[in-house]
Amino acid sequence: MYAYDTGVNAKELAVNTLEKGFAAYHNLIADSYLEHKSADELLEAGNFMNSRGGAYATNPHYEVLLRAKIGNMYRRKTDIKLYSGVGEGRDNQSVDVKLRLLPKLRLITEIQ
Repeated sequence: MYAYDTGVNAKELAVNTLEKGFAAYHNLIADSYLEHKSADELLEAGNFMNSRGGAYATNPHYEVLLRAKIGNMYRRKTDIKLYSGVGEGRDNQSVDVKLRLLPKLRLITEIQ
């Protein structure tokens, strides 16, 4: 919080605990960024601006990165798995990849 591209300042140095960081971020977003927008509107590309038109971050992909973080938190909370296994035991043995997956993907034409 309070970090600027121009360098470290006293406000940034005062946020010296995780709790102070969360509180500062929460208060800033609630007071300056959600005044005239919903949370969903704020996360649209290029829309993370306060009521004065100031951007929260200079990174042009900030909203995308933030949505990805929110998605990761949701995925962890709901225990959604984004991977799977191959083979009879679904345990990703190298023989399963060689004998089943590669021919299926037509990366090899015959089992060697």
